[in-house]
Amino acid sequence: MPNQLHSDSQQLPSSPPSRVTAPRLSQGPTLDHLLDALSRTRDALERTKTIARCFERTFAELNLGMAVHEVLTDADGQPVDYRFLQVNARFARMLGLHLSQLVGRRVLEVFPSTESSWVAIYGRVALSGETLRFEAMAGACCRLYEIVALPGGPGRFVLVLEDVTARRELEDALADSRATYRQLAESVNEMIWVAASGRILYANLACSLITGFTPEELEAMDIPDLVIPGDRERYRALIDLVHGDSAACAHVQLRLSSRDRETLPVNLGARRTRWDGVPAVLHVASLTSSGDDPGDLPAGLATGPVPRSRSTDAPEASPAAGEPPLILMVDDEPQLLQASRRILQRHGYRTRAHESSLSALEDLSSGTTPELVVTDIDMPDLDGIELYRRVRAIRPDQKFLFVTGSPERLLACSAGHDREHNLLTKPFDSDSLMRAIHHRIATPLAPLDEVNTPSPRP
Repeated sequence: MPNQLHSDSQQLPSSPPSRVTAPRLSQGPTLDHLLDALSRTRDALERTKTIARCFERTFAELNLGMAVHEVLTDADGQPVDYRFLQVNARFARMLGLHLSQLVGRRVLEVFPSTESSWVAIYGRVALSGETLRFEAMAGACCRLYEIVALPGGPGRFVLVLEDVTARRELEDALADSRATYRQLAESVNEMIWVAASGRILYANLACSLITGFTPEELEAMDIPDLVIPGDRERYRALIDLVHGDSAACAHVQLRLSSRDRETLPVNLGARRTRWDGVPAVLHVASLTSSGDDPGDLPAGLATGPVPRSRSTDAPEASPAAGEPPLILMVDDEPQLLQASRRILQRHGYRTRAHESSLSALEDLSSGTTPELVVTDIDMPDLDGIELYRRVRAIRPDQKFLFVTGSPERLLACSAGHDREHNLLTKPFDSDSLMRAIHHRIATPLAPLDEVNTPSPRP
């Protein structure tokens, strides 16, 4: 009889249980992956070390002074001092100290007289991230430095110093030299201008006086605007010659145009130069005789000194009744004499011109009665004051305007309280000339004995 299971016994499953599978772990990096990452990290560290070495070498050998600083603040977070963390040798030399005297020390410890404003400025750079650039005197030798202050991380700033003393001294010397050249250019009667790429960069007073353009108008002009159309090809040939030979000083005769469309025949010289560091061409022009026929001007170019010509202007005929006022001018500089005549004629005056005081005296003694005599004081044959005395002896009501290029001689020819109306200093522009003439004509005569005899010419 088969065995029977008790009712309370567990019944075995009729089918075998399913197989239990262990959970799979995620696959980690292989050994090859780990070795490759380690190699890349090692290469990056080597590159970082190389960059660091290059920076340290550059920092040490840089021809600029460089230093890293740490700002020290008070309890309120306000900068009160700063410490030198890293300093290169150039920076230390600029301050007249050794590296060991700076690194790790505070600025008020090294330089107790440092103004709090400097600490505040550098503190602003370190705490706000602002970059500043300025110039200041520093160091034991009081040299001039260009300083750049850069943020260098939290609470830090970097100073980069460049000694610009020699550069500034050179710039000042060039400025002084340029001012000297300008002064010389303003003291001559020839027209002088400097041009680059056909544009006028500078023009002297004589150029303004003769052409009638203001200096500002001239410096806004192109050269072709100043040369009459028929002579522009000749001018271009002159410039081509000058550009082709850096040592050439070429000249040519051509015609310029004045503000009033008047033709001005000139001898024009040119040579290469530099102006404010820019390649340019220096022009020097002198008026030729006003009687030259513009159509007969030679077309050729020449090299060498610019020729100067003497004026041969003859006095004008005696005026008829009702004609404009007559101004008699006396000057031994024909360029200035012709320029002044042109200005007066543009303003409606009639003119007579003499390059000799004796010639002017003879003209005045023969019955010419100008409204005003404008005479240079320093004349070779008879100075202007003596001309004044001789003319006033025969014509007490004759008015004079004295012209001089020597400021120290103003007192020698002063006429008491009337000095400002009796004197005109060279160089002068057209406005100054006309203002002096108008004032002198409107001013009463001064007594003869108020005009002193000038001191002898040096």
